[in-house]
Amino acid sequence: MHIVLELDGEPFELWLVREGAEVRVEVGGRTLDARVQGPGPFDVQVGGRTHRVEVPDATHAVVDGERVGFRIPSFAPGGAPGQHDEEEGGSKVVKPPMPGRIAALKVREGDTVQKGQILLVLEAMKMQNEVAAPRSGKVARIHVKPGDVVESGSVLVELEDA
Repeated sequence: MHIVLELDGEPFELWLVREGAEVRVEVGGRTLDARVQGPGPFDVQVGGRTHRVEVPDATHAVVDGERVGFRIPSFAPGGAPGQHDEEEGGSKVVKPPMPGRIAALKVREGDTVQKGQILLVLEAMKMQNEVAAPRSGKVARIHVKPGDVVESGSVLVELEDA
């Protein structure tokens, strides 16, 4: 998944790939491997050190007892830099940025959408994550409904040229 994260007003572009408890994060050209354990608060192991992380709301985290404010102005599905979602027969396949539960659909099949428009809401790690259209087009097929549990790599929505 691709996230632009603001800490103290400074934007950071992050690329995250999660496979189970293993998370690879690329920020500022540097790659970090982390391991997330527990349902939350989380124990996060980075570089041999374990940090206790809690996310009490959508604007603050507590890392090792220190409260940190943040804002996520941009969030989009997708893998690490250089990886692209699959194109199949002119359709753009939208996949979840992480495993979770579909909380809401914001579009219907046949709708025309613009790049960045919210397609659905995915609930994961006790947070509501908006999944946006990676490009403009027409919603060709929706593969999920509210309440569905999805895994990484699942196809959520297919877009085609409008």
